[in-house]
Parts: sequence; structure tokens; C-alpha cells
Amino acid sequence: MSELENVVKAVEGEAVKVEAEVKAEVAKVETEVKTEVKAAEVEVRNVEGKAVYDVKAAEIAVVAEAKKVEDKVVKFTEEARVAISAEEHLISMKMENTFLKGQMEIRRLSDEVKAIQEQYPKYIENLMRKYLVNPVTHVFNPIEGAFVRKG
Repeated sequence: MSELENVVKAVEGEAVKVEAEVKAEVAKVETEVKTEVKAAEVEVRNVEGKAVYDVKAAEIAVVAEAKKVEDKVVKFTEEARVAISAEEHLISMKMENTFLKGQMEIRRLSDEVKAIQEQYPKYIENLMRKYLVNPVTHVFNPIEGAFVRKG
């Protein structure tokens, strides 16, 4: 498995972990809200002259507060900037560095090839002049290392 696949699996695992934490937090808040609602209902029943309307108003307020907390939890998981672990950051930086080094090496080799591409014909022409070889009748064979007659 490649290092990139490992990084992807680690990030996916982290996302699953965060989702589980969010669900646990929501369940915890729901439990707290239910407990508060039940406590409010008992208190309302014990207080003389309280109307059922007050209980419903308290329940609505508690549910609204739970919704606010849940929205905060959801907002936390949907933030624009989600930090990754130091190890994952190090891996991504190492991969980017390797990629950039490869690009630089490709550029260097490309420049070197261009230079040789320009020098090679001139070098062969100089050899033809040096050995007094006619370019119309002879061609350079690099495998043999000699000028051979065309045809």
C-alpha cells in the first residue's frame, strides 16, 4: 500500500473518529436536555398554580438550547480549516518536497538535452571538416563511430 493510500486511510479514520465524537456529544446533550426537561416538569408539578403551558414553554426553551449546542457541534465539524496531525503534515510536506525535487531534476535534464541537441550537429560538422568528409556522400554512424558512404 502506498504512502498516499496510508495517508488517505488515516484521514478517513480521523473523519470517522470525529463523526463518532460528534454523535456522542449530541447524545450526551440530548440526555442532559431530557434530564433537565424531566426536572423542570417535576418542579412545575410541585409548584402550586403552574399551568401546563409553562412546562411546554420550558421544554421549548430547553430544546432550543439543545439545538444551539448541536449547531455549535455541527459547525465545529464543518469549519473551513481542519487541522491534520503533525505526522500527516510531515508526510504531505515530504511528498511535496519529493515532487518539487523531481520537477527540478526534469527541468535540469531537459536543459541539458537541449544544449546537447544544439551542440551535436555542430560537433559532427566539425568532424567532417577535420577528416575532409563530404556530407553529400557520407553520413556519421554513431554505433560504428565512423563516417560511412550513403546508400
